[in-house]
Amino acid sequence: MPGEKIGNNISFEYYNGPTLKARNAVKNTVEEFVKKAGSNGNFINGFTFSVVETFKDLKPDTPFKRLLKTSNENTGIWGASNPTEIDREKGIVIQTFEIDPAQSIFSKNMTSRFIESTVMHEIGHCFDDYYGPKDKDLIEKVRKFHMEDDLTSEQEDILIEYHLTKDLSDSKEYKQAWRKDVTALGKDEKNLKEFLNDQIKSYYTPDEIDISDGVSLDEVELADHFRSEVFAQLFAYALGKDDGNKDEITKVYKNTYKVVKSYVKKYLKVNPD
Repeated sequence: MPGEKIGNNISFEYYNGPTLKARNAVKNTVEEFVKKAGSNGNFINGFTFSVVETFKDLKPDTPFKRLLKTSNENTGIWGASNPTEIDREKGIVIQTFEIDPAQSIFSKNMTSRFIESTVMHEIGHCFDDYYGPKDKDLIEKVRKFHMEDDLTSEQEDILIEYHLTKDLSDSKEYKQAWRKDVTALGKDEKNLKEFLNDQIKSYYTPDEIDISDGVSLDEVELADHFRSEVFAQLFAYALGKDDGNKDEITKVYKNTYKVVKSYVKKYLKVNPD
């Protein structure tokens, strides 16, 4: 498959299917980020960006790609990034075909704007992971089993503890802001219904917990995945990308967005949009 490199060993591999326009949307977004963040964006050095129509097209030549290719849980997401602190496998995969929500299949090319937002979203996950606090003992334990299917109860507990503590989106400051915003969303019946019924906005609305009756501290922890997804998308918005939902999502997550922008300014030395 064709590929190319830019900057400090950032690679791109292009599978059959994605158009030149889609490939360029991925590459140009990465180049834009590198230029904007400078040396503060070095955490994506060594990454490979794989551009595919669907995850099923991936060549399973690494554990991360093999997991994406064989999993049945990836219909409904547009990209994926690897927790490199565990594997040291620096990979981001971008799907370039839009999901038809009625059929759960890929039906047409996503717009360049949406692809660009997706790429920056995945870089946002890497930023969240890289600058988050890390427990070296937990990393060594999790590295041994995290991609296995059959985990013992002890392994599951260790994995949960790792995910609940490893990211910037696990910080007290971020969780307090997220809780405040989600509590307000839960009280706004009209807006909550709109978010839940929208293909994109529903992705940033927690479904592990019932937010219509408030949000407890335990529920904040249970929504770890959704907290990180909101973080990554707000990062994309802060770095100038817009999937078409920026105004609505940042209005709902106004306090959370302030925290994410403060992290962007602190760690990347970039003035957020």
